Amino acid sequence: MVTCNRCGAELPLDAWECPYCRTVTAHGFARREAEAAAFRAEAEADRARDHAFASAQRAEAERSLQRSSRHALLWSLAGFVLCCSPLALVGLVLGFRSRALARRVGLVIPTTATLGIVLAVTQMLVFAAAIVFGIHAQMQVDARLEALERELGTEPDQPMLSQPTACKLAERFLLQNGYGEHSETSIERLRCDGALTQTASSAALEALEFEAGDGKVRANACFSRGARWSVTAVQERNCSGPAVPPAAASSAR
Repeated sequence: MVTCNRCGAELPLDAWECPYCRTVTAHGFARREAEAAAFRAEAEADRARDHAFASAQRAEAERSLQRSSRHALLWSLAGFVLCCSPLALVGLVLGFRSRALARRVGLVIPTTATLGIVLAVTQMLVFAAAIVFGIHAQMQVDARLEALERELGTEPDQPMLSQPTACKLAERFLLQNGYGEHSETSIERLRCDGALTQTASSAALEALEFEAGDGKVRANACFSRGARWSVTAVQERNCSGPAVPPAAASSAR
């Protein structure tokens, strides 16, 4: 038995408080302190678990962010090197996804993600510029072909082929067919200073000079006459030999 410190009543050893004056006993104080300590320990354990869980999530987010950023850079680099916009587009999407993930979890945006975005945007701009340039070049070719058709008129119907007409026919042939692996849009600065030789049914314009791509070409234009004069081939060998298509003539260089 214990005695209440306030009213002197005798109390059981395990009493928390006096039933008469409601004074907390020493046992009650000890129990309350023990319960408070247990509650604090449990709260601390919960905080430790939450911190460990948050740390694990952050670590996983960091790994995912690094992986996504690395993939963004690789896809964008592949698109840039291979001139493939779909690959660059994948890199662009992954790059922006990495940026969004970094902001969401409060991490620093990786440099690889930024580089991936820059490379992807650059590649797509270059691709767009190439398309615009190609369309513009094709429009110029089409306009020149229309001008040549107007200038030629009925000249190819004449019995004899004149030097200006031969030059225009050769230019039209090149602008329609290209030369070897070079497209028609790469044909520039045509010169027809060579000699024109002809018979009643065939002709040859020698020393036809023009630029194709990054190189200069010196070739011969071969003509035949059916209902009208037309170009049969532009080739490096003489027209007296068998006609050689431009692709074959280019590969033979």
